[in-house]
This record gives sequence, structure tokens and C-alpha cells, in this order.
Amino acid sequence: MFSLKNVSVSYGKKEVLKKASVSIHPKETVCMTGSADSGKTTILSLLLRIKTPDSGIVEADDIDIQLIPKHILQLYRRKFGVKFQGGELLTARTVTENIALPLEIQGKGQEEINQKVQQLLKQFQLQKSAHFFPRDLSKSQVTLTALARALAGNPMILLLDEPLEDLDEKQSLFVLSILQKKQEEGLTLVTFSRDASLAESLNGQCIQLENGTLTEHEVASHDPMDSHHIFTKFVMPFIKDREEKEAEKKPNVKKVRITAIHSR
Repeated sequence: MFSLKNVSVSYGKKEVLKKASVSIHPKETVCMTGSADSGKTTILSLLLRIKTPDSGIVEADDIDIQLIPKHILQLYRRKFGVKFQGGELLTARTVTENIALPLEIQGKGQEEINQKVQQLLKQFQLQKSAHFFPRDLSKSQVTLTALARALAGNPMILLLDEPLEDLDEKQSLFVLSILQKKQEEGLTLVTFSRDASLAESLNGQCIQLENGTLTEHEVASHDPMDSHHIFTKFVMPFIKDREEKEAEKKPNVKKVRITAIHSR
């Protein structure tokens, strides 16, 4: 389970999040809606530890992600498939090479990479633009490539910022059908969008961001022990070691009794 607990974030004098709290459970679909600059992208960045909160805690399976060492952080991020707003494709890579990136990071063999990429090119109808660079793509092709890349590494959690941006009606329905299939497969899906109807299309829990606060709708009951099992027995010792070091940094406060001495 992912949790934001009393998280506040400011950019300069603007407070984007004000003691915001929310929980995201395994296999759940959560659709965060709000206007531009409402804090949607900030929450995505917090979950990936791209951004750190000014106050409050971001947890994954009851672990404060600020305590994850850098070499473990990379393993943590591999659990996610991410589509950023605007796509954020690597400009020096072709469509094929962009989609292949998560698989390369995971250390997959070239044959497996080629097979998976060809499958995604066909699924997202990108075969004709497979060797195009981002500058040669339409806005809709950028979105489709970014979504294909998000799915390439068989992620446990999908974080999709404006997953339907710049798509026409036919393309939107096509992408929604892919996301619905991923829901059936048991992925945790979190979307960030200005379009509130996306939550209805995905039958997800709707969370509205307004003035730095979160408002939940259609909240379902969950087992409080739900876990995504992100952290294996192998990585836990590294996190525990970090926790102990952080605890050591905190000064020991000794209680001192002060006696007032009065003189004439």
C-alpha cells in the first residue's frame, strides 16, 4: 500500500499540497483529478521520490521511501510504469528505442527486448513510426509511445499523467480498453487528469485535488494489511540499516530539572 501522510509541498510561496493524506491499495484504480497546477504531477513525483515533501511522510508498504538507499531506489522505481504529462520521450532515441528503455534498464536480453517491443508497436499501432524520432511524431503518437514505454517492463504499478492527452475519440477508447485489461490482470493503476470522466470510464476511486487538499469519493473498504510486496527480504536489511542511522542522528534530549536560586 502507498500512503501520503500529512504531506505538504510548496513551490516558492505557493503551497501546492496542504497536509494531504491518501492511501492507494494493491490492485486498486485511483483517479486523481484537478485543474492545472493542482498538485497532480507533484503527487506522482512524490511516489517516485523525484520530489521530497516539505513535511509529512510518503510510504510504500509501511516503509518511509525517504529511507530507501540510492542503489535500492533504482530497484524500487523499476516496479513502476510511468507516463509523464507531455510524454517526455528521449529525443535522441527512436520510438522503438524509447519503448525498449525499461527493458534495457532491467537487463533483459536483446531477443526478449525485440519481441516485447514489436508486440507493443503492434498493440499501439506504431509500426509505421517505429524508427521515427520524437520530433517527427504527432502529439497523439507521442502519447501512444509514452504509454507503450510505461507498459514495456511489466510493471506492478502504473502512474499515468494525462493518459488520454491529444488522443482522438477512437484512440482514447482503444487506450481505455488496454487499461481495463491491465486492471483485470491485477495492476495497481493511478491516473492524474483534468478530466473527471476518466474515473468513471475506469470504474476507479475518484480523488479530487483542490486548493492543495484531497477529497475522496467512492471509498471502498480494504484490508489494512494490504501490501504490494515491493520490498523483498534481500533489500529490507539495507532499509533497516538506514532507519537505524537516521535514528542515531536524532539528538538525545535529556530532561533537566531547573532550580531557581533567589538571593537578597
